[in-house]
Amino acid sequence: MAAWIPTQASLPRAPHTDGAQARSALREQLEIASDVHVERYWQLLCLINGWPVRPSMAAAGEWLMTALSTNTEPGARAAELGEM
Repeated sequence: MAAWIPTQASLPRAPHTDGAQARSALREQLEIASDVHVERYWQLLCLINGWPVRPSMAAAGEWLMTALSTNTEPGARAAELGEM
């Protein structure tokens, strides 16, 4: 959790292991942070100030949010595939 959302890791309710709660919290934070307008704002701010523009994280963020929505429990997908 700390690697993905460092500002949330110290909260008392922050999950510290992989699980449904951790995946849900990460997905919620990614949904909040994935606003394309905010990303564009930071890109323009970098351009104006002469700083290097960071590459877009939109595709990776979308992929991760989809994965977290689809696989809410650790090991559930592996068990599902094992039943086939």
